[in-house]
Amino acid sequence: MKNFQTSRMAFPFSILCLIPITALNTWAADATYQYYRFTTTQTAGESMIQVSEFDLINDGNKVDYTNLTVTNPSGSSPANEEPPNIIDGDTNTKWLDFNIAPLVFTFNGPVTIDSYNFATANDALGRTPISWTFEGSSDGATWVEIDSRNSVTPPGSFFTFFNNAFDLPNLSTAPTGVSDNYTLQEETVLVAATSVLSNDFGGGGALTATLETGPSNGQLLFNSDGTFTYLPDLDFAGQDSFTYRASGGLAPVIFNVDPARSSANINSSLGVSGIGSDSSSDSSKFSGTLRANLSPSSPPYNEIQIDDLNLRLDDDLRFRFRFAFGLAGVDADINGGAVSVLMNTPGSPSAVDANGGFNQTGNELRIVGTATVNGTGLASGAVPSGPQNLDTPVADVDLTGTIVENGGTLTLTIPLNFSGSFDFDGNSLELAISGTVVATAPLPSPTGGEQSAPTTVTLNVIDDNDAPLLGEDVYYVDKNGFLEVSAGNGGVDTLITKESIWKYLDDGSDQGTAWRAADFDDNTWTSGAGELGFGDGDEGVGINSGQVTYYFRKEFTVSNSRDVSSLSVDLLRDDGAVVYLNGIEVARSNLPSPSNYLTLAATTVGEEEESKYLRYEIDPLALIDGTNLLAVEVHQSSLTSSDLSFDLSLSRQRTAGLLTNDSDKEGNTLQAGEVSQSTNGTAIIQTDGAFTYLPNPGFTGETGFLYEAGSSGDIPSVFLPRGARWRYLDDGSDQGTTWRDADFDDSSWSSGFSEMGYGDGDELTELGFGGDSSNRFATTYFRNEFFLQDVATTGLQFLIKRDDAAAIYLNGAEIYRDSNLAPGATFSDYALSQIGDEQEFATVLVPPGQLVEGRNVVAVEIHQANGTSSDLSFDFEIRAEVPAVTLVDQKRVWNYLDDGSDQDTEWRGPDFEDRVWSAGPAPLGYGNGNQATSLSFGSDPNNKHETSYFRTSFELADESLVKGLLLRLLMDDGMAVYLNGIEVYRKNLAADAPFNALATAAVSDFEELYYEPVSLDPSALVTGKNTLAVEVHQASLTSSDLVFDLELSATVSSVIQRGRVVVLESEAPADSDNDGMLDSYERTFGLIVGIDDSALDPDRDGHTNLQESWAYTGPFDPNSRLRITAISISNGMVDLDFTTVPGIVYRLEASTNLTDWSPVDGVSLTAVTTNWSLSLPKPAEDTYWRVVTGP
Repeated sequence: MKNFQTSRMAFPFSILCLIPITALNTWAADATYQYYRFTTTQTAGESMIQVSEFDLINDGNKVDYTNLTVTNPSGSSPANEEPPNIIDGDTNTKWLDFNIAPLVFTFNGPVTIDSYNFATANDALGRTPISWTFEGSSDGATWVEIDSRNSVTPPGSFFTFFNNAFDLPNLSTAPTGVSDNYTLQEETVLVAATSVLSNDFGGGGALTATLETGPSNGQLLFNSDGTFTYLPDLDFAGQDSFTYRASGGLAPVIFNVDPARSSANINSSLGVSGIGSDSSSDSSKFSGTLRANLSPSSPPYNEIQIDDLNLRLDDDLRFRFRFAFGLAGVDADINGGAVSVLMNTPGSPSAVDANGGFNQTGNELRIVGTATVNGTGLASGAVPSGPQNLDTPVADVDLTGTIVENGGTLTLTIPLNFSGSFDFDGNSLELAISGTVVATAPLPSPTGGEQSAPTTVTLNVIDDNDAPLLGEDVYYVDKNGFLEVSAGNGGVDTLITKESIWKYLDDGSDQGTAWRAADFDDNTWTSGAGELGFGDGDEGVGINSGQVTYYFRKEFTVSNSRDVSSLSVDLLRDDGAVVYLNGIEVARSNLPSPSNYLTLAATTVGEEEESKYLRYEIDPLALIDGTNLLAVEVHQSSLTSSDLSFDLSLSRQRTAGLLTNDSDKEGNTLQAGEVSQSTNGTAIIQTDGAFTYLPNPGFTGETGFLYEAGSSGDIPSVFLPRGARWRYLDDGSDQGTTWRDADFDDSSWSSGFSEMGYGDGDELTELGFGGDSSNRFATTYFRNEFFLQDVATTGLQFLIKRDDAAAIYLNGAEIYRDSNLAPGATFSDYALSQIGDEQEFATVLVPPGQLVEGRNVVAVEIHQANGTSSDLSFDFEIRAEVPAVTLVDQKRVWNYLDDGSDQDTEWRGPDFEDRVWSAGPAPLGYGNGNQATSLSFGSDPNNKHETSYFRTSFELADESLVKGLLLRLLMDDGMAVYLNGIEVYRKNLAADAPFNALATAAVSDFEELYYEPVSLDPSALVTGKNTLAVEVHQASLTSSDLVFDLELSATVSSVIQRGRVVVLESEAPADSDNDGMLDSYERTFGLIVGIDDSALDPDRDGHTNLQESWAYTGPFDPNSRLRITAISISNGMVDLDFTTVPGIVYRLEASTNLTDWSPVDGVSLTAVTTNWSLSLPKPAEDTYWRVVTGP
């Protein structure tokens, strides 16, 4: 509240005596509620209360009653005496209440007021309210007292009560939070410039926000002022939310002026027109109050703002002016308390120095009151006589003073020196006030206000169809075998569980290498259940300490070992270990290679690492049918090590259908279809991903076939998304035209993420405009690059958000210009007009003739409409109407090395052996709290490892199908990315930086959460296996955190994957029980390997198991057998139909005597369906035919 002049509230009602009750003023504070209630009592013996008008006031203005209802009518009264009349603005109507029920004001939403007033309309003095309570409520049920009066003495039957202000700062009212909704596009960033507190209310002082619960599907940077930045998880679309509490800030502190220490000299001068001028002076003490906002919540304070004051001159002031040699005089008398100095508009908050000093500038005060003027002699007619109103603003007053605390009391001392001028019918009166105000207040509690209930903020992430993820498909089959894979998930077998029983040796002996073999005799070894070790107290079995190396062995049985797509070990080790499967090393952790029984582990494993299971993907071909042997040696880092830990689990993922590990993130149905066959076998693919594969006779080695994973969704590719990092220049300089060229050097320009701009508050990067808000730069420049493998890519589009006008250049040539930007506009030319919708993205079709293979450069200039434009916006996207596919998904399992070692350059290439590295899902790192895998930084937190290494691989069906690559990267602080050993991206890291080099810059808090999009050159891709290798460097040896994750997607002409098939030289006989049937057939159809069941016919179809194995039909299904289904003779031809199994080779043989059989020339078939029909000429003599398969 800035002004307490009661004259602004008088009612123009001629029959009422309007007497302001100004003596009842108290200090003002705002109240914000949806409901207000006025409850009054009448004088004893009276039957009613009468009120003509009731006004709610805010900043001197009557609150709009458009959306207001008034409840609780009187018991019985004429139509002009009902409750609505109390707000109709007509003082000739009134509210007459016989029931003395509360009067309730109900708004549609929260309404802020700082005072109220009402006018009575009484026939008798006893019908005037003399005691009442005024309350507010947020829900209409729980009421908070705002103001109350008791036994008010009215000056007459008709009066207006002015409550110019009411006292709220001491009310303990919790704020009310109102829920919020925000909307954003998938894989964009929401910068919320509109605070979640903007629609909250209550709570006393300024509100602050505290995060209660974070979002489930993204990252949040939340500020105490209620603004925030939300980063949804990659590929997430749908509804997310978080909750916060609104906290009432420290309420403004009310200071009471100490009259004993506060006084002023008032120098007055009066000029009477045509007579002369004179001056007079007097003095007075000050009383009253000041209100100040202080920060922080307890001393010493570093900021103050005096936002209101009410200083009264308490003493009578007598000014005597004499003119014309005593022939004229003017007496001006001001009674004590009749003049006040008020705060009209406060200046900006001021800093407080170490001594409590401050200087709050730019304040506007106001001098108000009354003076009684009397002219004598020649002046008697020149000046008006009687009471005169004093009311004048005083601009640009500095409040320079001190605030100190002593013994729980705050003391505010402010020297005052200002003046104001008043006009009396053309005569000028000036009052110059000079003095000091000293005011005190009890030291407020530093706790601030109460908190609201948790309030929900809903985040609606709009779906933008994502690229499907095609997992790697690899299958194993024996030479001359047959592979049949169903559509479903093959499932996971745990071959060795954690806490299993192991044989172990803890005597420190040298066991050489023989102990790793399956036929090693370990009968003298001890056995016990894991976890095995000593020193931690969590071991299932304790073992002896003091050795370098400890040995562990366990047998397990596997059937159908070729039914495997991956094999993984989860290893707990302290400190180092090597794992052998059937004598073959499959994993090594924290142990140099080569090693012997005296080799110490590379590093000491810390406390967190001691309980972490590390995952290693191992060679599934090391598995064999029957008994397998897993052997592990665990090494200590020193002979005095205090503890040792070992445990392990082993799991295999069984063979699954082609589409099992493929996914469409929107839930669209994927269907498999053949693209091209293997040259070394035959694949029959079903739409649900099931397939059969028959390798060519005698073939061994790796082969494969291509299949398409089609989706019903429309999947446009994004070459460069919104939110990418751009180079920009915002210094207002003239860049001519060379800046548009692809080879222009923009390395000196600034860089930042889009959206870019200023003035709207939703920018990720805030641009400069020159500092002069009335003469802002006309033009700002932007540049970026993207890579393209095929210039004929269908429908390439640029999408641009701009305010006010833009021109776009591709590889130096203009391809787009807004109609409100003149051709040839220079750097100093403004746009011809403002843009209509600054939030709209314009679509620009890219001419293919302007594209080049490889690197393309887009350059954009944005022009403002004028030099006073309040905002600028720029964002950009490049996409094409062709499909995309995810090659490397976020949160995948990576192989990593975090021991601080120098890996030179070999680790970047595809042939490097990384299976001895640790493995874990991303994000990987430490210190952020959101990592899925915790990395080690070494033993010294003040000397952390500079570099961590990461590797993964992915299968690409056909590199010629790829048009572009998009990397989305999360990392902290510097890094380099290599694709098949070729560097494709580097950030915050010097070229050729060694392993111990630090990053050139630290990333921001935002970048630690943001998957930064980068367009990559796809030329390094190869068909088949591709390797992605990443090194991440810290910016300092004491860096508190590290994080790494990425996603790699490709724009492709079609979504194709390769089904890899490895045809093996059988390690065991194909028919281990010598019953004539391949073991692979018996396992597939449920027969028993190990007994001769070839002569049996369990389905009684007349075909033995052996015969069924030749035709690869089911031995337990009578309908699954090789049989001729039809034979007919017509027109000299013989027609035959018989059943087939896809992938099986069939031959037709003929005989005239049922003894001697010979092949029919040219009649053989590798079946692709379940039926074969053929037509043969009728022979001249009786002939028999038979269909043959198998041996």
